[in-house]
Amino acid sequence: MSIRSASDLVGIYLEPIALVHAPPIQTLASDARIAATSNVPHPYPLDGAATWIRYTMAQRELGREVNLAVMSDEEPGGAGIVVGVCGVLNIAGTPRRGELGYWIGVPYWGRGYATAAAKALVRIVFEQYGVAELYSSCLVRNGPSLRVLEKTGFRHVGYGLHPHTKWGPEDRFALFELARDEWLAANP
Repeated sequence: MSIRSASDLVGIYLEPIALVHAPPIQTLASDARIAATSNVPHPYPLDGAATWIRYTMAQRELGREVNLAVMSDEEPGGAGIVVGVCGVLNIAGTPRRGELGYWIGVPYWGRGYATAAAKALVRIVFEQYGVAELYSSCLVRNGPSLRVLEKTGFRHVGYGLHPHTKWGPEDRFALFELARDEWLAANP
């Protein structure tokens, strides 16, 4: 099942993560620059992509995660090239909330893929998964990610530290939220 992006201008579409995506995700996630601003570990384990995909597929079945491969049909080599990953994690509660996350492989930075993927994913989880509110965070020093969240409609709500042990007290995070009602008002 493919899900066309809300922004066809950048030529991406989203697919539910499957083991077929493991080889390109493994290659892209192994770049230290991805780990520098995301929860992706470095060095990336040799079986990291396949292990993560199996885990997230099980979480999807339980209704706790929606992770999608960001695919491009405009890159050299034809349709269906994995350029990154986006997802909503920790879906729980009443009303249902989840954490938006994304990363795009280094060779594909600066092309609008992250913004297009985030916008499409927000639409999907608000319209198809019954999520009422999303939250997200990014390193304050990660200007491109800050812009993605702002362009997607997220509201900056403060600053904080990340609970992941990878990040220290000098790594400040900008915190963001977006409620389905806010999103619907801006996207009739």
